[in-house]
Amino acid sequence: VNVDRCLFEELPEGPQRAARVDLLELEGRQVDAAAGGKEHIIIILEDGEKVLSWGRSNEFGQLGHGAPAQVPIGPRAVVLPAPRTQVRQVACGEAHSLILTVTGSLFAFGDGSQGALGLGTMTSTAQPAQVDAGALRALPVRAIAAGAQHSLALSASSEVLAWGCGKNGRLGLGQESCDIVVSPTRVPEMAEPAAFIAAGGQHSAVILRTGVCLLTGSNQHGQLGQQPSQLACTSIFLALIGQWQAVALGTSHSFLLGHNGKVYSCGRSDKGQLGTGSVGVMSSTLEQVILPPGLAVVGLATGPEHGLVLASPHRPNAKLSNKSDVFGERVQAPAQQNMEIYLRDRSPVQDVESERCISLADGQIAIIKGGDYSIAPGMSPTDIHESSISPGVCTSARFGGMDVSALRGLVNAAAVASQGSSVAEEELHRSLSNVLANPTLMNSSFCFPGLYRPRVDADGLADAFDELWSLSAVSEKQQSQLRNAAMQGLERWAGAPQSWKDFPPCLVHKDQIRGLAVLLLSPLVSEPEACTEAFVLMTRLVSLLAALPHEGRMAFVSIVVEDMVHVLRSVLVLRVRSFCNAAIRRGVQVRDFNKSVWEGCLVLDILALASSLIQQRLSEELLVGSGPTGAEMHHTVSRLRNKSLRSTSDLAAVANAPGGLDENGSTPKGAGFWMPEAPVPSQDLELEVLAEGIVPPDVEFALFLQNAQAKVP
Repeated sequence: VNVDRCLFEELPEGPQRAARVDLLELEGRQVDAAAGGKEHIIIILEDGEKVLSWGRSNEFGQLGHGAPAQVPIGPRAVVLPAPRTQVRQVACGEAHSLILTVTGSLFAFGDGSQGALGLGTMTSTAQPAQVDAGALRALPVRAIAAGAQHSLALSASSEVLAWGCGKNGRLGLGQESCDIVVSPTRVPEMAEPAAFIAAGGQHSAVILRTGVCLLTGSNQHGQLGQQPSQLACTSIFLALIGQWQAVALGTSHSFLLGHNGKVYSCGRSDKGQLGTGSVGVMSSTLEQVILPPGLAVVGLATGPEHGLVLASPHRPNAKLSNKSDVFGERVQAPAQQNMEIYLRDRSPVQDVESERCISLADGQIAIIKGGDYSIAPGMSPTDIHESSISPGVCTSARFGGMDVSALRGLVNAAAVASQGSSVAEEELHRSLSNVLANPTLMNSSFCFPGLYRPRVDADGLADAFDELWSLSAVSEKQQSQLRNAAMQGLERWAGAPQSWKDFPPCLVHKDQIRGLAVLLLSPLVSEPEACTEAFVLMTRLVSLLAALPHEGRMAFVSIVVEDMVHVLRSVLVLRVRSFCNAAIRRGVQVRDFNKSVWEGCLVLDILALASSLIQQRLSEELLVGSGPTGAEMHHTVSRLRNKSLRSTSDLAAVANAPGGLDENGSTPKGAGFWMPEAPVPSQDLELEVLAEGIVPPDVEFALFLQNAQAKVP
């Protein structure tokens, strides 16, 4: 409907046939992605470099232009607080809008009366504001979805967050969910990592990487695929039978794209929105959508009371039978001449995102490449989850961040650059500064690529940092600039330290804290006794780590235990211990210790806890009768730098010890228990400056009186 000529300037108002949008502001420009709300539209242009919005009304500020008004507004640019930032995805609710950037940061504007903006209040805003309240603080986001009055986000760890109107359980937060949730809240952990999210009028959907679709919210019209008489609504995500790759939700209906390439729908159909050929009949069971023949579906979208299918007219050479395996039934495999075999022990299938997966008989998957099918014998739908085209996503705008190989590439380029050329050096410092100054980038950088749950490549990063710091290209001025960028990042992470006393940083998840461990690993905080800037930066970092709530400290410990075992003693403990020594020496000079000393000791205790947990984990692997063989144990323990069993003679010594291993490297039946050493021995946690006796007795006694009643964080 061309209301107020918001789609076609030269055509009259009223219903119009599908045609290219005719607006002067869009002439000659290619649109990369689009999303629409009740009365507004947002599009992405120029590979994510620009965002435009317009609509019939800007009553709640949903256009992001400022100055709300109930008059038609033509296309104008939406300006984000972070300049020159590429946009990855846009999403529109009934009267609010979301923008996701390539840095993983989320911005919202429009109607906030139901908490759909996630800003911690129910206040509306007409300008884009960064969503960093609640569980989204410093959290890298990978996908967004906007319902009528609620919002969803998918994190880098494939977890789902929800906020906004929670009526009828549409947020999926459980039995105790509230009617309005103003801050992003993590949905209870699901059985598998999430891969796809969607939000509708009063319900939400999540597709797991195994292809299972989960739905929650209102089922008044059967939109959850269940009988309304048996289930009116639910606040817990419930599984829908079948294997799925995409889902789109309207006000009261649902569309799903199966692994067989066919589209199914359920829910309200009083206006024909299910596309099944019947009008006025509600369906609580999935029915196939009637589509023209010869189409390959690649994406779904819905409006409040209609649905859209994105399909390619290209048709594979091979033909499948009419049976669909989306509900577990078998289909006939295509002819052998159209198959290309991919075995598990050979090269894996590459670029799955550009191919379409169709499940076949006996748990196989057909991968459409060009005009043919390729069959991967033995593979099941749980092995591959295809990323179909999602509404509002600009695929040319790639997520930012930096992995270890990219850092090494920049370091090597700067190392081999001619002495008179500074282009490579400037690129290195610019890229690294951008990461250091952005918490969401820090929390998603320097991880192993391709993992559903990020893991820090600590060993590779430590080596890359050593190479970087050994370069003569990194001048003292540039080191200072990098430290300033890191200080800006910490300020954005949790605000000023003065506010932490009353409002501790809401950082409780590994995705919110991972970058702090990375910063502790960097040479920017090394040598705090010799470099004042390093001491100041380390002071802020240690203060933030000490101010973390209990859940946050345990998340930090988990990162160290899982990802940083090999650098725990040689880097992390060494850095914190050096800082504590420097803080004590500075305190002696002024005959007063500030809180930095106690915060440093607390962080040292946290690292000691990580060391003991690593020891406990190794001990559990060596339980009597269930431990690994001697060779496996030697490989595991020898990875602990500087505290390892280094040779077969060491194994022999252990074997000869009471309760040790037998000559085959196994635990003898009925033998005792061998306790591996902690990766960080107790002497490494002692502060040398205390042993030096530089603290005068009167100062030590004054410090005792000063801190006897101090509250332990």
